[in-house]
Amino acid sequence: MRTYGLSENKRVTPYWDNLQQAVEREIFEMTHKVPVKDKMAADLKKYVAIFRQRYLQSTDLEYVRTFTPIDGKMVKQVSKALADDGFTVDEYLKWIFEEFLVENPKFNPPNIKWSCSGFVLDKFVYEHRHKMKERREVEARRNEMLALVNRARQLMRGFVAANMPDEKEKVKELLKKLRDEGIIVGEFRKYIEAFEAQLGQTGHTGQMEA
Repeated sequence: MRTYGLSENKRVTPYWDNLQQAVEREIFEMTHKVPVKDKMAADLKKYVAIFRQRYLQSTDLEYVRTFTPIDGKMVKQVSKALADDGFTVDEYLKWIFEEFLVENPKFNPPNIKWSCSGFVLDKFVYEHRHKMKERREVEARRNEMLALVNRARQLMRGFVAANMPDEKEKVKELLKKLRDEGIIVGEFRKYIEAFEAQLGQTGHTGQMEA
């Protein structure tokens, strides 16, 4: 960013700050939470437990098939694929037993390997493509909101450095309105851009520590 003169570019710095925060969050989670290997083992147990429970509810029979290493590998793959698309194992298995198998009884009784097949997963994703799109849009709006809030905080730091307390309070009020849903994101963005232009005229950027 410094090489190309972008270290003070207001269209770039908010995303850089978000990236820094994301990296810090990931580092914190890696050092304070369950290791990835243990998490995958927990996800595997969860998938099998839910599958067996729903199998019993659906067929009145216990699931007695031997769980193989191949089954385990497939469960891990489908769990990751679902998480990447914003879905949970609970949602997936609920759909399999309460919708797909009801409409397609020829696939009864199911087994774990079948539930992880590309055919079933692709069918689930296809039928939930609109929900997946909505979730991605919600995530994109959330990321935009976080970037704007970060820019507002930078503005307050900049106004403090420029000895402009009134402007700082105005930005603070804007943040409060946004929190209370008293202003829409588009309007909030326009105010932030106007304040950034005002602050830019003073030679301050707000890129210092709070």
